[in-house]
Amino acid sequence: MDARRILNGHKPSVVFDEYLAANPDSDKYQVARVFADLFPNVDSTCHQVIWNWRRPGMNDDKLDVILTDLLKKANYPVKAA
Repeated sequence: MDARRILNGHKPSVVFDEYLAANPDSDKYQVARVFADLFPNVDSTCHQVIWNWRRPGMNDDKLDVILTDLLKKANYPVKAA
């Protein structure tokens, strides 16, 4: 997963979809682990957000907004899309 793309304004949901397509044996739980490894200062809430992605109440847009906000709160330099 290319963390720079997320920091450069790409939607996390798009980056995650690409990661899952390139790694068919992976799942949302692996995505959450990789995301947390790439962004260690992000609140652990990110795990639950990613785990619940695409379940009722957590669509792509909501995931993108929440994760972008968590990245900004952790002082990562996220550019606007």
